[in-house]
Amino acid sequence: QYRSGAIDNEVTYRWIEGDLEGVLELARQVDPPQPHHEFRHHAIAAAMRLGDAEKLRAAIELIELPNGRRYDVLRFAGETGLELLEGDSDKAAAMFAELIEQFREVESPRYVATWKAVFALVMPERPEAGRAASEAGYWFSEVGAQGLLNLYAEVWDRQSGEDFAAG
Repeated sequence: QYRSGAIDNEVTYRWIEGDLEGVLELARQVDPPQPHHEFRHHAIAAAMRLGDAEKLRAAIELIELPNGRRYDVLRFAGETGLELLEGDSDKAAAMFAELIEQFREVESPRYVATWKAVFALVMPERPEAGRAASEAGYWFSEVGAQGLLNLYAEVWDRQSGEDFAAG
């Protein structure tokens, strides 16, 4: 259990470093699965960012066992990613908006800001993703999350036109 918790932390470090393949590799090693789910968030988002539906399906499998509203929202995140990668982009954008609202109901503001940034990373052409990027940037700046500001620097530059990463 301690080893699983340590791996979960390492997944987060890999996420902050932008090592998406490393996130996916380590997320599969969290055994036994932990009740917290940082590794699940990062694995789903990493697969979306890589644009790989098969890796996304493997990430979704990490959330098959747990039950509860938070896990239902994570499953919806996976469905949103599959719609993005294999379906209709307009529907995927609408699903992202719904996903962010669902996260707002069940998670901390950090998860909401993270998923807003992911939305902007994977759908840069969408104006609503640009607005989400700006909102996320303000939140990360407010709490002083410099590592995450740096990670999403391309989002701020491309989407919001603001340089949040400069500190």
